[in-house]
This record gives sequence, structure tokens and C-alpha cells, in this order.
Amino acid sequence: MANVGSSSSAPIRPAVMMRGTVAQRPWAATLAAIGIGGRSGQLTLRGGGKVYRIAFSNGIVVGATSPIAADSVSRIALAHRMISPVQAQQIARMLGKARADDVERFADATGLGADQMRLLKRRVLIARTARTFGVDDGEYTIDDRIGIPVLLGVEVDIRAAIYHGCRKHQSTDRMVADLRALGNRFALRPEAEAHLPRFELGEAESPVIDALHHSTTLPELEATHRELDPRMVLAVMVSLASCDAIVPAELTSRVPTPQNMSLANFEIRIETTMTRVPTPREPTMSCVPMLINDEPNVQSVRPIPARPVKKQRAPTMPRAMTYRAVTDPFIEAQATTQRPSPLSFAQVKRLIQARAALLGKGVDHFEFLGIPFDAPIAEVRAAYVELARYLRPEKLKELGFADEHHDARSVFAQVVIAYTVLTDPARRADYVRTVRPRRR
Repeated sequence: MANVGSSSSAPIRPAVMMRGTVAQRPWAATLAAIGIGGRSGQLTLRGGGKVYRIAFSNGIVVGATSPIAADSVSRIALAHRMISPVQAQQIARMLGKARADDVERFADATGLGADQMRLLKRRVLIARTARTFGVDDGEYTIDDRIGIPVLLGVEVDIRAAIYHGCRKHQSTDRMVADLRALGNRFALRPEAEAHLPRFELGEAESPVIDALHHSTTLPELEATHRELDPRMVLAVMVSLASCDAIVPAELTSRVPTPQNMSLANFEIRIETTMTRVPTPREPTMSCVPMLINDEPNVQSVRPIPARPVKKQRAPTMPRAMTYRAVTDPFIEAQATTQRPSPLSFAQVKRLIQARAALLGKGVDHFEFLGIPFDAPIAEVRAAYVELARYLRPEKLKELGFADEHHDARSVFAQVVIAYTVLTDPARRADYVRTVRPRRR
């Protein structure tokens, strides 16, 4: 009976609910699945000889530990200027290293008020959770029981920790790879608008959010907002995509390609046909009453030649004009377009090599797109659509193209930059004024 009693009173080991590796999927998506999914338990991450732990209660972060010295309570309080360096040294001597890492004892020793203590707890939880984004290779488990201290009186949404972790600790290469795994062109979900404050974004991130309302890509954001920190832009997109706040979207301005606009020969040729605009029926005579002998009651009808009606010419289609751009101003007119056959893997490879060579020569935007200097916006747009058709990351992935030297990525980014500059009237005018002297 003693053995039975002792065995029944033995502690029950936590049950492992999930296990995996950091490289299996974007780490932000893993944490989002736990937090937004409302899971409870403890995540333990082992990587680089270190162990990190995060405690969840119904998806809310309530506890976290980190072996990094910068994540200690005193260092976090010092970094946020809640205490002075002298106070930090005094507290370390008074409490010792282990007790000084207890937030409540630390707050009592420093005399922090209730509001400051809650703020310190939030910063500790966010900093330690975000630190896990610095682990590139590791294994994690999720247990059904929490074994680390829980910080009472404060709750941290996982989305704030995800953005902080991406921005501060995750490598740029890892974020780029994670974003590619999640999609290419993104648009903000309407229902996600109410949840944006949970990411704790600031004014600096607002241009990214504005662009995502209409759908955008990372190269487009980098091209149109050069004043923004590229790492910040990347962190915002990875965080929102991992939490399903933005979703992959197709090109919102997909334009049919004019007939014979082929990139196989790396040049653009436009051939279009248009029906003649119907002209009004031309009357041969016009009858008007004429007075005879000044007698008002006696009238005779005398035929006189009608004023010749000027024949209307069918409007001609500008080169590289899109189908919709033609039919909007000329409702009666019709344009026929036919998309050429898709390029093969070898042709796409030659296309990338040719454009990469032009990029290395430093040619202007017009020459890079393969269009005449100062070509109209319609032609710029058509060239962009045709190039993007083959250079988008998802298309290259379909073809099995391994962009080992990032040539395709650089070429596509330059295509987006050229399109952005040449379709904006003000920026285009400045650019043409700068480039024109070199063209002579």
C-alpha cells in the first residue's frame, strides 16, 4: 500500500502537446498559431546551447525566461531609463542575481509604483519572447503545464512580441525567406483593421499599412518609400502575414498584353487592330421653306445643298495601350489583343541574364524596360506587366528557377522601381530632365 500511495502522490510529468523545429515554418507563424489560437501551456525552445521558455494562458503571454543577460529585469529597466546605473548596481548587491530577476522584488527594492511595475512586466515579457526570434536553428516543445514563474496583473498579446522579435532579432535573410513562404503580394484583410493596435505599431509604420489597404509587394514598398527603414518594412509585412492580418492577393491591375508583345527577343512590338467608328448618316439634301414675292402665305420648297458633314476618322490606338484604356474613351471602338505563348525556362533564364547585364551597365529606366526614351505611360505599364509576368517570385518558383545569386530578385526590384518612377508624373518629369542630357 505504501508503494501505491507513494506512486499516486508522485508528480505527473507535463504532456507534450506539440513538438517541432524552428526551420519547419516561419517562427512568427508558429507563435501566432499558439497565441491567436488561444492555446495554454509552456513552449520550450532549445537552440545554440541555450533554453528559452514562454508561458501561455488562453493565448496570452503570462511568463517568459531567457538566458541572455540583456533580458534580465535590471537590464531591461535600465534600457528604458526606469532606473539609473547606480541603482542597478545597488539592487544587484542587495538582492543577489537570482532575486534581482524577480520583477516584484525588483520593483519593491527600487520603489517603482504600480503603473511602472506593470509597464516593466510588459517589457520583460515582450523582450524575452522576442528574443526567441534570434534562434535560427533549434527545436521546440509545447507542454500542457506551466513550470516557470507567471507575472500576474499583466497580459501581453503575442502579436506585439512577434513584431518586436522580427524588428529587433530576426535576420533579414530569414525574414525574406519567411515572407516568400507566406506569399508575394499582400492586402490587408478588412476584418483585421480592428486588431492592428495589438501589434503596437507606430506612426513610422503607417505608410506600410496605407499601402497594404490596396495590396502591395515588398519591392514596391521599398521603391515607393525609400525614406522608410527597409528592415522595418520587412518586419511589418512578416508580422502581419504570419498573423493572417494580410493575405496573399493577385495583381489588382492585371492588364492584357498587346498582340506580339514578346520578351523572347527582349524587345517590344505592338500590333493592334481597331474597327472604324461609325459616322452619322449623311443627308443628301436639306429642305427649308423659302418666301416667294414677299408673300408670307405663299411658300415653295426649294432644295439647297446640305452642309457637308465632316467625316470622322477612327481614333488610332497609341502604342502599348491596354484594352481597357482604349475602350473607355472610345466606347464604339474595339481592340483585339492576344497574349503570346509563355516563355520557356531557358528563355526566362536568358531574360534575367540580359536584364541583369543592363542593370550592371547602369542604363536608364526606359532602356531597362526595353521601351523608347520618354515612352508614354501606357507603354511603360504594358512593359511592366509583361516583365512581371515572368519575374514574380511565385512564377519563378513554378518554373523551378533557383535564384542563387539573387539576380532575378534584383531585376524584378529594378522593374518595379522603373515602373513606379515613370508612371508618376512629377517623378517622371524630374527623372527625364536628369537623364535627357546623357541621351544626346
